[in-house]
Amino acid sequence: MKKLGLLILTIIGVGLAGCAKQSQTPTSAPIVQETGTKTLHKYVKVPLQKAWTTFLTEQPGTVVTGIALKQAKAGYAYHVTGVDDDHQYVLTINAKSGKVTKTTETALDAKDAGGASKDADGFSRSGLQSLTAVTELAESQIGGGDAYEWRLEKDDGSTVWNVTVTADKKVTIVTIDAYGGEILKTQAAK
Repeated sequence: MKKLGLLILTIIGVGLAGCAKQSQTPTSAPIVQETGTKTLHKYVKVPLQKAWTTFLTEQPGTVVTGIALKQAKAGYAYHVTGVDDDHQYVLTINAKSGKVTKTTETALDAKDAGGASKDADGFSRSGLQSLTAVTELAESQIGGGDAYEWRLEKDDGSTVWNVTVTADKKVTIVTIDAYGGEILKTQAAK
């Protein structure tokens, strides 16, 4: 009888120890997301100019018409869009390694073909505000917060940076003149 009691106590003790050990070891590690200027310095090792040059090297005869820098499966990636006379290209470039991970090509429709889109929509690198500068402007406009997505695009004929910032559980898009650096508008993300 003593042996049975000892066996039961041993089983209970081992069971409790196993439960205690399980509760101390999380099943998945918490995700810590660093954003804003920290993101740029930690996850984005390839400068914007290098991503731009990579696009033009991979697609000669094109102009850049859009750039997005956003989170991807493994860190951050540039999505650089551009056109030649008859096609649109999108290159996905790993922002840490600089490797092209995806290329897509589509034919332009009749109104944009023949160089019309190339002439109207192409960006110039000269005088373009840096990612760091627009990040700092956007975050200060919100009163802190952390930028986590950047888009260089045309908006009503002007070239702008749209910087997405999160602060106090609210997401805001800050639109900044891409060449002058002025804040044009601030709006809640939908």
